[in-house]
Amino acid sequence: MTLEIKRIGDELRIRPAQRSLAGALDIFARFSPDFVAAVGDRKEQGQRERETF
Repeated sequence: MTLEIKRIGDELRIRPAQRSLAGALDIFARFSPDFVAAVGDRKEQGQRERETF
């Protein structure tokens, strides 16, 4: 695990480093063709008007 260490004033914050998206295409390639077709068939949903107060 890679960590990110950041100093903020007198404080040190240690957290997991953000992961790269380099493997994202490999993950998407694992989706079944049925799933991809279903996502492509969805119709665009327009935004609803918000109520004004």
